[in-house]
Amino acid sequence: EFVDDIAHFHDIIDDLDRRIGRIANQAFADCNGLEAMFKLINIFGSLLDRPKIHHVFAHNYSILIQQV
Repeated sequence: EFVDDIAHFHDIIDDLDRRIGRIANQAFADCNGLEAMFKLINIFGSLLDRPKIHHVFAHNYSILIQQV
């Protein structure tokens, strides 16, 4: 029973991480300049280090570098 509960919990957390990643992507796409991009990354902070979120968001770093 505990193993099933913990597996269900991890599934929910994984889903939430993917959702946060998609929200971060959309927010990044809506940024209208470098300052806004850096502020967004600062706001999301360590959430962007979570593996599932990082996987979804990582391509935005190359976009940021191209803007600089």
